[in-house]
Amino acid sequence: MAKKFSLAENIAKLLRANKRLERQLGMIRSLSNALREGVFIIDSAGEIIFANNYATQTLFSGRKIDNIFKIVPNLEAYVARAIKNGEYAEGEFEATYPENRILKATVVPIAGDVKDATRDTVSLVLNDVTALKYKTRERIESEKIASVLKLASGIAHEIGNPLNSINIHLQVSRRTLSKMADCGEKQKIDSSLKACSEEIVRLKNIVENFLKALRPPKPDFAETDPLSPLADTLKLLEEELKNRRVVIDIKTAAATPAILGDANLLNKLYFNIIKNSMEAMPEGGRINIEAYFDDSSVIISITDSGCGISQEQISHMFEPYYTTKPNGNGLGMMIVENIVKSHGGEIEIKSEPGKGTTVLLTFPRKDRRMRALESGGKSSA
Repeated sequence: MAKKFSLAENIAKLLRANKRLERQLGMIRSLSNALREGVFIIDSAGEIIFANNYATQTLFSGRKIDNIFKIVPNLEAYVARAIKNGEYAEGEFEATYPENRILKATVVPIAGDVKDATRDTVSLVLNDVTALKYKTRERIESEKIASVLKLASGIAHEIGNPLNSINIHLQVSRRTLSKMADCGEKQKIDSSLKACSEEIVRLKNIVENFLKALRPPKPDFAETDPLSPLADTLKLLEEELKNRRVVIDIKTAAATPAILGDANLLNKLYFNIIKNSMEAMPEGGRINIEAYFDDSSVIISITDSGCGISQEQISHMFEPYYTTKPNGNGLGMMIVENIVKSHGGEIEIKSEPGKGTTVLLTFPRKDRRMRALESGGKSSA
């Protein structure tokens, strides 16, 4: 016969069981808070029922967030699918709050009641894979460039030898032709030979520029005012700007912070951008240059009043040999991007047909970059 317990004994048993559950719940909370990934329990509408310390303090920077769908766009479909199918779902999402991040999400439906019986709930794990993705992209890009560079070097060598041979023969032919008596045919032949020599020089320049674009010189970094090379470039182009009826309007901060830069490469960077802007305004126009800064970066905006380009064209701007100009070689913007990246910076192009183009250059401030480099050195020691 089963033993009967008094009310007091039953209450005592329940209290002991409740304490065990509280201890177990505390252990689960401690374990989730020790994880270096965001752990959530959410309902089908995205309302956050539980979030561990990493989620609130790191992913959300300590700010209170009530609904995860506001932070991670397109996650709602994965949660709905996990609940409907009763199985986990995985995906990668781009979050923009509190900063741009790439998050890997794992959604697992929870069996049974969590908060109340009126809504479905799931567990959600978010991993910040931004750094890993960027490193992977950089590695793929580096391998792609190395492969193209190897191929291009071989082609350049194979092309260079016959071009040199042809050029030598052309020189011999022109010297022989110079000893012949003057006549109309002689002038025509000499003109043709001269045109061939010029085309050979042009082909050699194309090959050399392509190799330079793929293999830019290593920057000679020094503390640099990012606006000083820009001023030098504008001075160099002063006459051409006047001839093209292009007006320059400059707005700069009172004291622009220094960057770690190579003045020669920055000159080449600004030269390519300003030349592109001038060529986009054949009837003249205006180039607005604005420089400002924040706690981590110096930002330089160069905007022209030219013809503008489409979003489709922007997506190809940094590809080798892609150009929107009749006589362009398609290497200028590739060189620009390589220079910006070598300075640890970023480049963005904004444009609409008929509304001009803005090139936005972002460089890390010298003091911030030095701290980052020092921190990296310590961590690797």
